[in-house]
Amino acid sequence: MALGAASESVAINAAGRIALPNHTTSDYQGWQKVRLTVDTTIKSTAKPTTKIDNQASLIAGSYGIGSKTNTATVTLVDRLEVNASQSVNNLTTGEGPRQIAFGSRGDVIEYNYKVNVFSSNTADLKKFVMKNIRNNQPGIMQFIDGSLEISINGSTNSVADNAAQEVNLKNNAQIDLDDTAVPATQYNVKYQMQIVGTIYRSIANDADLTATKLDNATDPVKAPNIYNIARSAIMPLDKPQAIVKQEVTNTTRPESDNADKTETAAKVGDKLHYTFKVTTRGQLTNAVIKDIIQTPSNLMGYDANSLKVTVGSVGGDPIDLTTTTSGFPDDGLVKVGDLGANQVLTVSL
Repeated sequence: MALGAASESVAINAAGRIALPNHTTSDYQGWQKVRLTVDTTIKSTAKPTTKIDNQASLIAGSYGIGSKTNTATVTLVDRLEVNASQSVNNLTTGEGPRQIAFGSRGDVIEYNYKVNVFSSNTADLKKFVMKNIRNNQPGIMQFIDGSLEISINGSTNSVADNAAQEVNLKNNAQIDLDDTAVPATQYNVKYQMQIVGTIYRSIANDADLTATKLDNATDPVKAPNIYNIARSAIMPLDKPQAIVKQEVTNTTRPESDNADKTETAAKVGDKLHYTFKVTTRGQLTNAVIKDIIQTPSNLMGYDANSLKVTVGSVGGDPIDLTTTTSGFPDDGLVKVGDLGANQVLTVSL
């Protein structure tokens, strides 16, 4: 409560009344202005569409029951909120799920959406739709027929329902999730597309959620009742790329190695083992690992017979290429030759 320039705390008694402090000193003679503020919280037991009216009266010993305030009305409305996330998998390379993945011509990309209807909602969402899906990209990506799958709370929709929504997706870039979406419901949507063209820039995918009434719209002023799902993207891989990693371990004193095998400690006479691992994300021609021997010969001596070179597909069994390589140790490099996409090359010595 604020009284003049002062501020004091008061309490509401069991009768719902507030007794104002007695200010009869000369400082408070004459007219006084009293401002009373009260904060309240709507309880979870309150039902939407209920109207809460509040009106106060002034009572004073010298005044009796005096003037009433105007009536303040609060109308409770339903809470209707959702959230969603999107991820992509490159089924060809095995990369994902993630929000941004790499891909090149021929790769099959799976798009995944997870949509949550809040359990705290006080009513059902009506005409719940995912729309503005950027699945139509002629000459760049092609939809794979029969790949759309929708599940609700872990239960997959029927083949007929999925087929109908696949037609809807192709023709209207949207999926009708539910006529009535009840609170605490999760929808999972996934479909596949194949990269059919050479891509020189990222391929972005957007989508929106909408319902007849939606409280947490991303931009309630410009786009009421629309929730924007975070964008996913496929980055081009038509320019070959590779990930290269080096490890060093002390085979004499393995306890000296750190956790990720990038550092170790050694004493005179210890044997060290170096490993170079290359994972390709596109076809490489005339592959060479060079600058392998950089330590002065007066510090370390290399065993040329320890060299081992293997290559294999990601997750597959490696093939020994040691006898077919050249350049080590005389040139300080290992010439491997051509490498296909999604292969792992390992050079150790």
